[in-house]
Amino acid sequence: MHIDSRRSLVLLTLLAPFACGDDGSAADDGSSSSSSSGADSSGTISATTATPTATTDSSDSSITATDATDPTDATDPTATTTTAPGESSSSGNADDSSSSGTTGDPPVDDTIPSVIRELVEAENGGRDVEGFPLEYSPGEGSLRTIAELSPQIDAAFTDPLTEDSTPAAPFWGANNDFNGFLGDGWENDGSPYYGGSGAAGWMFTNFEYASNDRANVGAAPTGQGLQLVTWLAEQGVPEFQFDVTDSAEWTAPRVDAYIEWHKRAVGAALYRVERDEEEGWRIDTSADNTRFDGTSATLFRIVGGIDVGVAADDTGAPLPANVVPGTSSNCSGAVTPWGTFLTAEENVNFAYGELETCWNSSNGFVPGPCNPGADIVWNTTPSASADYTRGVAVNTRPHYYSYIAEIDPEAAPGEAYDAETGRGHLKIGSLGRAHWENAAFHVGDDWNLVPDQPIVFYAGDDRRGGRIYKWVSSANYTEGMTKAEIRALLAEGYVYVAHFEDLDNSDDGDTGALGGLTVGGALPSAGSPGVGRWIRLSIDNVNDVAPNAGGGAGAGTTVGDALQDVNWNGMGGFPNDQTVLMGLYSASNKLGIRELNRPEDLEWNPTDGTLWIAFTNHDRLNALRDDGTLNVDDPATPQNDREAFGRSDDFGAIFVLVEDDAAHPADSEDFTFYAAWRGSAGATSFEAANPDNLAIDSDGGIWFGTDGNFAADKQDALYFLETAATPEQARAWRIVTVPSDAEATGPIFSSDERSLFFSVQHPAEDLAAAPQSDFAPFGELGPRSGRVSMTLVER
Repeated sequence: MHIDSRRSLVLLTLLAPFACGDDGSAADDGSSSSSSSGADSSGTISATTATPTATTDSSDSSITATDATDPTDATDPTATTTTAPGESSSSGNADDSSSSGTTGDPPVDDTIPSVIRELVEAENGGRDVEGFPLEYSPGEGSLRTIAELSPQIDAAFTDPLTEDSTPAAPFWGANNDFNGFLGDGWENDGSPYYGGSGAAGWMFTNFEYASNDRANVGAAPTGQGLQLVTWLAEQGVPEFQFDVTDSAEWTAPRVDAYIEWHKRAVGAALYRVERDEEEGWRIDTSADNTRFDGTSATLFRIVGGIDVGVAADDTGAPLPANVVPGTSSNCSGAVTPWGTFLTAEENVNFAYGELETCWNSSNGFVPGPCNPGADIVWNTTPSASADYTRGVAVNTRPHYYSYIAEIDPEAAPGEAYDAETGRGHLKIGSLGRAHWENAAFHVGDDWNLVPDQPIVFYAGDDRRGGRIYKWVSSANYTEGMTKAEIRALLAEGYVYVAHFEDLDNSDDGDTGALGGLTVGGALPSAGSPGVGRWIRLSIDNVNDVAPNAGGGAGAGTTVGDALQDVNWNGMGGFPNDQTVLMGLYSASNKLGIRELNRPEDLEWNPTDGTLWIAFTNHDRLNALRDDGTLNVDDPATPQNDREAFGRSDDFGAIFVLVEDDAAHPADSEDFTFYAAWRGSAGATSFEAANPDNLAIDSDGGIWFGTDGNFAADKQDALYFLETAATPEQARAWRIVTVPSDAEATGPIFSSDERSLFFSVQHPAEDLAAAPQSDFAPFGELGPRSGRVSMTLVER
């Protein structure tokens, strides 16, 4: 049967799950868009016309991983020998900081941050720089950049990562999100952040989900799911040798096969990259590139805090205690200071079901395990309808997921963490479970862990009303520790939740208060910040008073007593810290911790010791009232009392958290906070909304991508943030726009900052309304998600 002849079928409007930036409480619609045939990464990406000294023809600058020239065949005598990602290389170290990498480049001074700052200064000085900032292009289906940057697509969904192009080999997964970069020789420079080569190294990219409707019995998949099964059919995979577009052909065994391959399409990839001055970035398909996925071919050990007992592999065979199969719903992440990668498991409710079933999509309390009058017992029974819990699958327990996972680049995918050797992959149980977006480490001004202090990192629960958490290791990091010794510290630590205590909780037209954004009706500024405190989440916490203790529940009640009380705040009790760690959102609600407007990304800025936060939006009711008590409706009153406590933040903001002792954040009990920038509606030069992922350059500059600007007259984009004394004066300078109905996510610089990598996620996910897109097209099945590199154009 000819597969190509089936691609022209019109795709119907169907529900699709959210990307990383959403909490999954609503759905997107969709229909197909037609493109040129062929499942390769080619697609139009363009740079605008600008000053004569900074022009480039990039109308055909996209490539596939399989187009790459084998770096080992290069004739350049200075080319670097490929090393394993955990090994040391002598190239690109700090002693040769004028070199841009390992390909014999001449010394350079320009970086993307320095050039963009020059353009900003020129504009602010009265000179009109043509094409900067980049303007929106209504209904745009292509990726567009300013002329100073030369873009290319390095890999897209289903592209092979090795010289073996069969589906059994590593391939580029669905909806790439976070990107990490380790330049060769970073160990010699002392830090993976801006250390090592800027032209050769190892990259890490994670994959979140396949967009649009999944295959069901009697229903064919759509969107990326249809791309996946069409590719598998074309590649001769036996389970898909039928008309994959015909819903009647989808039987239960075929759906089971689809579920298995969907799990292979998520997870992450570790792969080698090199930059050629003429050809740009290439993935070295001859290297030992590796995939991690949602099957039991990838194994993790949950360390500290949570004991999940004995899980099973995909055949049903038992695994060692606390070893769990696969990783799912990967959102953003982090490069650790010791050279591993963190990947955050976010919306696992789609994949395995929600463990904290005490809340509806509008943060309303519903009957379930959190009912008052008894201890909370989390129900770990899998959902009957989630992505991976249908059919014959055995790895279906939701408490195996929703962690921040650490992937060891020196270990094989099936090597779970071993405390004795310090090798393998782990999930940080000592931090607990949430809809994690990312993590950010406290480092000193040398971008390294601070000796003789605990390890400190921050993470955000990306949901409307989610909070920010700080994890502090029980023991100190000491200089000279090995990677294995550092990783051992992750098993024991303390979890603190940020209580933004004077942040306005609800909208109030009379006072001007905007819930989650203002303090006393005004945006807080650096000169007039808000105040907050860290509260340790533990039943042993007898020092902190519960924030809602003054709400009539018992003034002076400690956090530990409030958590254990089976009736406190109308919720059941937490009998132990494991129950707390398994339900951080519910525990925070029980205590009255101030809700936040979807903390998507956090980044520590070592140049000034501040924590930067992207709050994307929150436009629904709150779980809590202004005094921190449960926001429930009183059936004895005619009105809905819940509606008095809600938020209408449609545009988001970027905030800054300043620890009381920024040099010793493990010891900080208090913090201040202020808004650095506020999103806004519209499609003008300096308007942007819904900040998502952040990046911080080596000089402390702030860069961010957006998610949620799908409209006829604007797109999601990447921006450089020009900070100011007040958030109203700050301006976002647009440098890239992605195809309409795609998300710009995962921005990260190469170590020499002459290249910027980012992900284009879920292009044309709204199949019904999205414009035609030529971004990495899969024949007539529309565009694919893919990773882009942008390199500075020589002047």
